[in-house]
Amino acid sequence: MKLLAASLVALLTLGQPAPPIDASQDPAVGSPTSYRDAVFALLEADLNTLRDREPVLRPVSLEIEELPAGLWGYASRNLIGGWRIVVSEAALEHEVLARETLVHEYAHILATRAGRFDEHAHGAYWGVAYSRAYRAVFASWELAALPPLSKPEDK
Repeated sequence: MKLLAASLVALLTLGQPAPPIDASQDPAVGSPTSYRDAVFALLEADLNTLRDREPVLRPVSLEIEELPAGLWGYASRNLIGGWRIVVSEAALEHEVLARETLVHEYAHILATRAGRFDEHAHGAYWGVAYSRAYRAVFASWELAALPPLSKPEDK
């Protein structure tokens, strides 16, 4: 039921960048299950944003799986010729890690949109694709919430 609610939230925010989770607004977010559900809902909303702002020719699905330690996610082709992005179950414990993993993996798919596979998977084409995907998802974050940059002292 919670995943259904998360899916509904993702559909309602189609094309809109999802803001970070604010635990102070929802006391239920303190429990591991509800926090993970909230992160999953953000991932679905982020994927919808990516589909809208940086479309690819084939469908992209999102799956959560238990992965080996240190592997946060991967992208691969599915059986019907579309793409699937798998995010680690463990990544759901950390909102930013899960969202950046989704962006990272979507960038691999975007790099193939140009018909290019980088020799080392994280080359120039992927870098440009990552930049585009990152901006699509995180551009809405409030920059005013970041601490001001300090100027180096003149000597």
